[in-house]
Amino acid sequence: MTDPNSPPASLSEDVKIPESISGLEPVRSVRSPIKLVYDFVPSPPVQEYLRSYSKKKILVTAHLLTELSLYLLGGLTHGMVS
Repeated sequence: MTDPNSPPASLSEDVKIPESISGLEPVRSVRSPIKLVYDFVPSPPVQEYLRSYSKKKILVTAHLLTELSLYLLGGLTHGMVS
């Protein structure tokens, strides 16, 4: 097992670049596809809003506006506002 407090060898020793790639530009970033799977369970007021929205009927209450604002701002962690 390696010591978590010591840096990896690649960071503590000189890096030797093979001759075949020594003249190439270094890699600065790599793009890789990613898939994030998650479950979202909206609170009852948000469920009501989404059902109404799907039927092209928009019902808005003060509590619902608060919930939707927090949801859109990413503030809901457990689906309910206290």
